[in-house]
Amino acid sequence: MDYMIDDVKHSVVSVDHNTLMIDNTTYDISIISINPDGIEFLLDKQYFQVIYAEESRGQMVVHVNGSPVTLKLHTGLDDIVYMNSGGASAAMTNSALQSQIPGKVVSIAVAVNDEVSEGDTICVLESMKMQVSVKAHTSGSVKSIRVKVGSSVAKGDMIAEIE
Repeated sequence: MDYMIDDVKHSVVSVDHNTLMIDNTTYDISIISINPDGIEFLLDKQYFQVIYAEESRGQMVVHVNGSPVTLKLHTGLDDIVYMNSGGASAAMTNSALQSQIPGKVVSIAVAVNDEVSEGDTICVLESMKMQVSVKAHTSGSVKSIRVKVGSSVAKGDMIAEIE
């Protein structure tokens, strides 16, 4: 996954559950905790706390050990995920919002009977140590939520029903 921080491109690749490669340098990573508000981890035995502050399509503002950082996500991948989660498909009339990637449900941003607009975040999935927002494919009312925090979803699994 590629990110832009202060207009400098950085590459982050998960080597395995305990190793990340950041800009071609290998680091040991140990996750301390993950919750809908952020993540705590050790990177080469150095402590980091990342609090999610704000998210919009293509970028995320986080606070790393108290300092704000704006991450510009790899726009190519972000656009693919956005389109495949139904966010850009006006022709899609099916009420089922399906997962386009496998992952673990990190947070759910809506409740049954909530009114949502096309492009609103419905839930956040974690896949390969990256968090991806699943966006509403249409405006309407949330009729059902088919996942819960902590559950795993496969590609094609129903996330929610929006009518």
